[in-house]
Amino acid sequence: MQKDFNKLITTFKSSIKTWDYFVNWKKVFSNSSDLEISLNKLNYLLGKDNLEDEFKKLYSSNHDIAKALPVLLAVRENKLEVFDKITKNSNFFDFSGKEQNIDKCYEFLEKSGLARLFQKDGIKNLVDYVIGVEVGLDSNGRKNRGGILMEEIVGAFLSDFCDKNGYEYMFQACATNIKSK
Repeated sequence: MQKDFNKLITTFKSSIKTWDYFVNWKKVFSNSSDLEISLNKLNYLLGKDNLEDEFKKLYSSNHDIAKALPVLLAVRENKLEVFDKITKNSNFFDFSGKEQNIDKCYEFLEKSGLARLFQKDGIKNLVDYVIGVEVGLDSNGRKNRGGILMEEIVGAFLSDFCDKNGYEYMFQACATNIKSK
């Protein structure tokens, strides 16, 4: 038995990273394209000297720009509760597309730190920025892909072993399927 275990150890691979491990690009571009129009409208604000006035002017005729604000903070939720440590109260923000109080919307922009993003020395294109944010958010999905990839890689080795030794390989075999075979 010890000899077989040592043989097993020598067959281990140092990495399970395949080309589809790193980033789910389809999801990244799909999520960013859903907001592309709103983000391009918000691009108008980049580098503006009087951000508050310009934001309010833009928002008054384009309420849809608000739905892009959470993702600029790497948040996928469109309804947010933010606790204020000073007042000890929660503020509620709804970015699902419904019109909000314009002052409250700008307050979110200012207090969240997003206003800094729009300053002259900030970024140049919000669409490109959001693609980067989406890549970062996708890193959590990488953990799931790692498990799936490990399953596929081990399955490939087990399938080869079964073929060479006259066994039948069953992917994700459950007790019922094993019993029926």
